[in-house]
Amino acid sequence: GGIPVGVVAVETRTVELSIPADPANLDSEA
Repeated sequence: GGIPVGVVAVETRTVELSIPADPANLDSEA
């Protein structure tokens, strides 16, 4: 894999913060 885990984690955090209304993210967090 050419993508560091740190970058993926940051991107995921950004997506969750940008789309808080996403039910999939809420279920994952719960």
